[in-house]
Amino acid sequence: MANFYRITHSLDSGILGNLDQVVKAKYSCSIYDEHFIDQVFFEKAKFDPTTAKAILNNGAKLTDLIKTSIAGFGVKLLVSEKMKRIFQKNVNHGVEFFNSPLVKDETEYPDYFVLNAFEDRLDKVDFTNSEILLRRRKKGGGTETVVLEIKSDTNFLAAKDYYKNEGFLFINKLIVKMMAEDFLFIRYMQGGPGYFVSEHLKSIIEENGCTGIEFVPSELSLQEWSAPGGMREKKYGKVD
Repeated sequence: MANFYRITHSLDSGILGNLDQVVKAKYSCSIYDEHFIDQVFFEKAKFDPTTAKAILNNGAKLTDLIKTSIAGFGVKLLVSEKMKRIFQKNVNHGVEFFNSPLVKDETEYPDYFVLNAFEDRLDKVDFTNSEILLRRRKKGGGTETVVLEIKSDTNFLAAKDYYKNEGFLFINKLIVKMMAEDFLFIRYMQGGPGYFVSEHLKSIIEENGCTGIEFVPSELSLQEWSAPGGMREKKYGKVD
């Protein structure tokens, strides 16, 4: 087992300034334009995409990881030049960056970038020891969650296809095989795509004072991590 941590956004209003860090953006084209960044979806870009300019909310602070999920960013990460340099030095494949300036108090900050990860590394998942869940619709209404026994990435993708009309298959608790790489992108995680860094890369990010980030141990579910009095609260403090 290798120790990996999921990159998530800070929930500390003292760090973000405003928990709704970004609520709108400037667009130089339609969000449906064929060259807009949102048309690049879990694959290496085949063109130079047009990006958006995120506008920070009132009182929001500049951080190295910007919290936003609006059009132009979605499930991708919006990071500072500092974070970009760290990734480029320590991650040699599977990621690319596109300049995406942001605006705060009518001042433009050009050194921000969308991180696009395009190599799903299911092959690095220890499926035997990870927890795989199927959330499916019940006949009488509502949903139920079922634990599945999955042995390999091939088995996982086959199960995903088999249950595609019944519900959603995802990794709830991730155990990573022993490996030398420092970054993993795993698409089918609880809560959406997961960006994971090794203990080594996590330490580099922390030592460089990068802000706006919380690191979730991959072997924990998001519910376990965020439970009142749980590990998140002990490490980062109570949510405001």
